[in-house]
Amino acid sequence: MAKTLKDLSVGTMLADKDAPNLILRIGGRDLPGYPGTIGIADNIVKQGCFDAREPDNPNKNRARWGNNHYPTSNAHQWLNAEGSDWYKPQHDYDAPPIADNIYDGDNPYAKEPGFLTRFSQTFRDALAEADIQTHNAITGEVETIKAKAWLLSATEVGFDKDGDEGVFLPLFADFRMKVAAPNAEAVETASYQPSNFNPTEGWPYLLRSPDAGSSDIVRRVYSDGTESYNDAYYGVSGLRPALLLKSGILVSDEPDKRGVHIIE
Repeated sequence: MAKTLKDLSVGTMLADKDAPNLILRIGGRDLPGYPGTIGIADNIVKQGCFDAREPDNPNKNRARWGNNHYPTSNAHQWLNAEGSDWYKPQHDYDAPPIADNIYDGDNPYAKEPGFLTRFSQTFRDALAEADIQTHNAITGEVETIKAKAWLLSATEVGFDKDGDEGVFLPLFADFRMKVAAPNAEAVETASYQPSNFNPTEGWPYLLRSPDAGSSDIVRRVYSDGTESYNDAYYGVSGLRPALLLKSGILVSDEPDKRGVHIIE
């Protein structure tokens, strides 16, 4: 009898047939704002900035160090894009993630195919939209956007209380799940190559949550699973996305030798 995604428990690993090395773990199911099964990347999928600096922005911090407003960020747009022609300005001062707009020019991705490009059509058709809540650090308001893929929030990983930016995701009840190493593709494509950026060691990855009262600083999960911060235009932190999938899609009856169920 064929299995569906809803038959698999939190923590189970899965992958798309066209992207077998991008392993997801089930992070939760049918939570408020997430009508389906949440798949969280088990690894960092790339190094990249949250948002490029915006040289023409009258806010001097955003002009120098990038913009921490997630709904208009480069990362949000890239994560939900297919194909190479994905960058479109999201406001009057927006700027693309090219080398000139990133600290030390590390890991520009304006010309890279959008994140969703790598997946099969079957997988893309199985994606659903979540209601993603995020703080606006300037106004103090919580904004809600629709997204198929997103950066995790401080609430989702357990740093903040429920209701601030979504809800706590059950996967992170196991503290070890907060720690993420890069996958092999992330290591191969990264411009910044210290010895500890490898598939066996944790690496910092970005959250969508801004630092309260700041216009450019974003929060992140450090290599040991604790909280830290960096400027939005800093290009060597990891991107570890989550996605929302329809729970009725078919998966392999048995996991492969890695323990991964394949979405068919």
